[in-house]
Amino acid sequence: MTDTAAVFTERRGRVGYLVLNRPEKRNAISTALKDAADEAITELLDDDDVRVIVVRGEGKSFCSGNDLSPDESIGTKPSKTRTSAQGMHWVLGEVATWRRLWECSKPTIAQVHGHCVAGGLMIAMECDLVVAADDALFGQPEARAIGLAPDHGLWPLTAGIRHTKELLFTARLVSGAEAAHMGMINRSVPADRLADEVHDLASEIAKTATEMLTIQKASANAAAEAMGMSGMRESAVAYDVLAQASKVARSFRKVVRDHGVKRALELMNDGLLDSDGPQASA
Repeated sequence: MTDTAAVFTERRGRVGYLVLNRPEKRNAISTALKDAADEAITELLDDDDVRVIVVRGEGKSFCSGNDLSPDESIGTKPSKTRTSAQGMHWVLGEVATWRRLWECSKPTIAQVHGHCVAGGLMIAMECDLVVAADDALFGQPEARAIGLAPDHGLWPLTAGIRHTKELLFTARLVSGAEAAHMGMINRSVPADRLADEVHDLASEIAKTATEMLTIQKASANAAAEAMGMSGMRESAVAYDVLAQASKVARSFRKVVRDHGVKRALELMNDGLLDSDGPQASA
């Protein structure tokens, strides 16, 4: 086992695990976690004994999204002075690490429990396969006021366009069982069986030679490209940047600065944050 500041890796036979390790923050994505994950992906890809990579989280959740704490910075951007072009550059840099899970030569599996929202959902969606606990929670709550998140461009290929619209319009969370039913993930299982089910799946995949797995993954990804995956992804990034520059997003960030993250989230979740700031009833 190799430890880093916010991520560590494990190996069980031919299966390598990339473990998000900020349980006290429900594995919220900080700059340190993202950078450590980038190094861990490289480490697992360079290990010839690892044929399959599983991504999981320590503690109560898979990942609760970007850390919105001011001292972590990744969730408080964009600043008031940053241009849209700079915003695009920042978002592309943010997603580059997680896109490696989709683009790398080895099959990747997200093992999801607890919350898998916002940036956490982005990580899961970039994996080739997703297996979740029945009671896991998936969604994009920041769609109400903060941004769309760049991974939503993948949803039409999995959940379909109508489920994509509902998830964006309502910003609601869906259970692992519902996510499996709509096709967003491969399947859900009882929470107490999740780790075993994922390891069994990964071990079964790992019976296939690495060369053949690489060809199979490339073939499936090519099919996704033929269906317009890259175009959907890039347009999703552009619309995420546009949403982050909206008046309501600026209002959210102002409440964060003046009253803290908790108050901003309360107003957003209660529908009391609009383009002109908190409503009078707030």
